[in-house]
Amino acid sequence: MISDDLRHVESTTWEEVFRHWHEQEGLRKEWQEVARQKGWDSWHAWRGSWAEKIGAGERVWERYVVQDPLKTMPHFLVGPLPTWQNLFSEHEQLDVSFGLLAKRKLFKDNKKVQAIMTDFPQPTELIGLYTPDTRRIMLIEGHHRAAAIAYLSKSRKHIAFKYLPTIALTRINQEDQELLTKMLQEGTSRKIA
Repeated sequence: MISDDLRHVESTTWEEVFRHWHEQEGLRKEWQEVARQKGWDSWHAWRGSWAEKIGAGERVWERYVVQDPLKTMPHFLVGPLPTWQNLFSEHEQLDVSFGLLAKRKLFKDNKKVQAIMTDFPQPTELIGLYTPDTRRIMLIEGHHRAAAIAYLSKSRKHIAFKYLPTIALTRINQEDQELLTKMLQEGTSRKIA
């Protein structure tokens, strides 16, 4: 068991996880535009390259329900994305929770986070990496939603969930730490040779 706060729903595949991600984000014009701004031809190419870096298609994936999002999600770690990680000192990077992000009031005024705080998308699925050694979860998808939940939790505000969030998780080991550091250094913009 990963956590008492997560209830296992089913085993799944990366193809299914990616399909959900595309439905939640890839069909939205603003995210397609972000992909183009980063130098990619499409949302699929942008997010697919990121997934390829972690070997998502070769990993085992499990889907869980986050049973108490306001309690659990602030403990999730911010993923290896420069936009988020560069808010923290180098020695903190890759070990920063959304709760710390909320405590320091970082990203609070972000328009996406604000919109999600007032109208949380439901149903919703996050994507993360689980490290059994530390029993911690690092998000690779769902940062704005996790930040919104962390701010709501910090301010002790309630949110009525029609559908509890789900999270698709795969296990990583300590050796993958180098991979996460490399991903942080490379970022998600397309490198033109």
